Amino acid sequence: MPANLPPISALVDARLPTWLRRATRSEIARLEQRVLASQRAARQVNNQLAKVAPLETFGKQLLEAALPQWYPAQALPPAEQGWLWDNAQDRNTAGIERLAPGLA
Repeated sequence: MPANLPPISALVDARLPTWLRRATRSEIARLEQRVLASQRAARQVNNQLAKVAPLETFGKQLLEAALPQWYPAQALPPAEQGWLWDNAQDRNTAGIERLAPGLA
């Protein structure tokens, strides 16, 4: 470790992995380029994922479209309030659970 480092630099230097401490300037420059490329890719992924509807919104839309088809002769409560009796399992199930088992 170089002498006379400011306290924060000494702290960082003391925790540097050996491989990074021994890296050449060109290896560090290559690492920096790869880190920046990774950050750009992460931003692109986040931008695309921001366009995807949250699971609850997505499921609710499907459920609200499916319930009238499943139970055409019944007056149904709003999807977020509705519970259905599942005869096959002899229990109540949330509407979203019928649409996507295991998510509720």
